[in-house]
Amino acid sequence: MRRIIAVMVCIMCAATALSGCALLKKKDVTVSTAEVREAEGTPVKIAKARSLMLASSIPLTGTVESPDEINLTPRVGGEVVAIYKDKGDYVRKGEPLLQIDTQDYMLGLRQAEAAHEMAKQNLAMARAGARPEELVQAQNMLAQAEAGFNVASKTYTRMKELYDKGVISKQELDGVEAQYISADKQYDNAKKQLEMAQTGARAEQVKMLEAQLRQAAVAVDNVKLALERATVKSPVDGVISYRMCKVGESTGPQEAVFQILKKGEKKISFTINEADLKKINEGDEVKFRAAGIPGVEYGARISYISRFVRKMTREAEGEAIIVDESKPLSHGMFVEGNIILPEQELFAIPFKSLVENSRVTVVEGDKAVIRKCSGAKRILDYVQITDECVKPGDMILIEGQGIVKDGQKVKILETVEY
Repeated sequence: MRRIIAVMVCIMCAATALSGCALLKKKDVTVSTAEVREAEGTPVKIAKARSLMLASSIPLTGTVESPDEINLTPRVGGEVVAIYKDKGDYVRKGEPLLQIDTQDYMLGLRQAEAAHEMAKQNLAMARAGARPEELVQAQNMLAQAEAGFNVASKTYTRMKELYDKGVISKQELDGVEAQYISADKQYDNAKKQLEMAQTGARAEQVKMLEAQLRQAAVAVDNVKLALERATVKSPVDGVISYRMCKVGESTGPQEAVFQILKKGEKKISFTINEADLKKINEGDEVKFRAAGIPGVEYGARISYISRFVRKMTREAEGEAIIVDESKPLSHGMFVEGNIILPEQELFAIPFKSLVENSRVTVVEGDKAVIRKCSGAKRILDYVQITDECVKPGDMILIEGQGIVKDGQKVKILETVEY
C-alpha cells in the first residue's frame, strides 16, 4: 500500500514539472512575437490625403403636406337633408357631396316665373297699342279735358281783367290761376294718352318695360342657380379629410361642411438656417426619410425658398416637391434628410479613417501620430477637413488605426487611393 502511494506522488510531481515547463515555453514565445512586432512595426494601410469632387449637403427636417387643403362652404343656405360622402372618401371634381332642402327655392322659382310672364305681357301690350274701346275712352277724356281747359282759360282771362281794374283781390286771382294751370296739365296729359293709344307706347316707355322683363328673367335665373347650388359638389379631385355637418342641421355660406385634401404633388415644408440660405437654390435635390416608414428613402426637389428670415430663430421657410414616393406618405408626417448641394472640390478624407472623438492617425516616417480634428464635417462616406489637423499630402491610416497608439512604429503594407 505504501508503495502504491509513493508511485502516485511521483507521477503527480512529474506532471507538475511538465506543466511548468510548458507555461515557461509559451511565455517565451509570446514575448518573442511582441518584440518582433515592435521591431518591425504594426502593419497598416495608408492613403494620401487629397481634395476630391464631392456633393456636400445641408441637414433638413420638415413635414409632409398635401398640395392644398380646401374648406368647402355651400353657396346657399338651408337644412341638410342628405350626405353622400364621408371622411376618407376619394371624390372627383363635380361629384355631389351633400343636399340642401330645396322647397323654399322651388316656391321662389314659381314666383319668379310668374313675374317674368307678367312683364312679358306688359311689354307685348305696349308694343301692340291700345284696343278700340281704349282708344274711344282716350278720345272722350281728351274732349273733356279740352272743354275744361277752355272754360278755365276764359275764366282766368276775365278775372285777370277784373283784377287789373281793382274789382277782385289778388287771392281770388291766384285761385283762378291755379285752376287754369291744372286744367292745362290735364289737357296736355289727355292729348298724350290719346297719342299713345293711337300710335302705341313711346320709345322710353317700351325701353322701361324691356328692362323690367330683363330683370324678371335674371330673377328666374338666380333662383335656378340657387336650386343647382343646393346640391353641394366637390370643386376638386381629392380626399375628404374632415366632415363638419350632419343631416338635419342648418348650414349656409359662412359655414364649412367639408375639408378636402386636393389631389396633386405632395411637398415637404421645412425651415433653413440663415447661414445656409446662400448655399441652396430652387431645383436642388433633397433626400429624406419619414419617421413613420423606416428603411425607405424618398426624393424631392426644392420648389420655394423664402428670403424672409424670422428674427427669433434666424430661419427661413422653404418647400420641396416630392418626386420619388416609393411608398405613400401621409399628410403631416415628420421627415429628416439632406439637401444635396452641387458637386465641388473639397479637401476630405474617408470617414472610416476617423476613430472616436474625431481623431485621425497620420504616418510621419515610420511612426504613427494621432491628431484631433475639430473642424470635420461628414459628407456621405467622407469627412471634409476644415482645420489643419490634416493637410494635403499627409499619409493617413485607413486600416489599422484602431489598434495603433500615438508614437508607435508602423509597417506600411499597402498605399491606396480613395
